[in-house]
Amino acid sequence: MKNPTLLVVLFIILSFEFYSQDIPLEIPIEVDLGVNGLLLADTSNVKQLLGISDEIYKELLDAYFPPHLNIINQDSTELLVLMFHPGSYSYSFNEFNILELSDTFSEKCITLLKVERFITHKNVFLGMSNDELKSNLGNDFEKEMINGNTIVRYKLTEEYSDYNGKQFLNFYGMPIYYGHYTFIENKLRRIEFGFSYP
Repeated sequence: MKNPTLLVVLFIILSFEFYSQDIPLEIPIEVDLGVNGLLLADTSNVKQLLGISDEIYKELLDAYFPPHLNIINQDSTELLVLMFHPGSYSYSFNEFNILELSDTFSEKCITLLKVERFITHKNVFLGMSNDELKSNLGNDFEKEMINGNTIVRYKLTEEYSDYNGKQFLNFYGMPIYYGHYTFIENKLRRIEFGFSYP
C-alpha cells in the first residue's frame, strides 16, 4: 500500500507549483492577466505587494459581500477592486476592477504609496482612448452604447474560443474570461476583467 502521508505532501507541493508557476501557453491577445504585479488567480506575491497581515486581509475581505479588497493609488485618484471568489485559495483574486475614486467612496481601503496609477499587464489604464485599447487587446470585441457611454466587451468561453482561448481557460479551470471597458467621451473610465464566478 502506498504511503498516504507522502501522497498528501506531494499533492500540496504540486498545488503550490501550479499557482506560482509561469503560464506555459500562448495568451490570447484579448486577455489581460493582472495589474501592477498582481496576477489573476495567483497567490505567489499578493501578501508582499499589498503589505498586509493575515488578520487585516481577513477583516477587509469579510467586510463586504461579494468579498473584495479595495486598493487606492498614492494620490487617492484611482481605485483597484480585487474580487475574491468563494472557494478560491486565500490571497487569490479572480476579477479586477479599476475606476476613478469618487469623493463619496466610503469603504475601507489599502493605500499603495508606491503606485502612481494602476496599469494592467497589457498596458491598459484609465484615460486612454478606444483606439489605444484596441491596439493593446485586438479587434475581437462587442461594442454597446448605454446612456451615452461606450462599453467595449471582450469574452472568451470554452464554447466559442479558438485553441489558445480554450487552453487558457482549461489551465485556470474557468469557463469564462471577460474584459469590459467603459468609455466616456472616448476616455477609458472603468476597467473590469477576469474570470466570471462559475
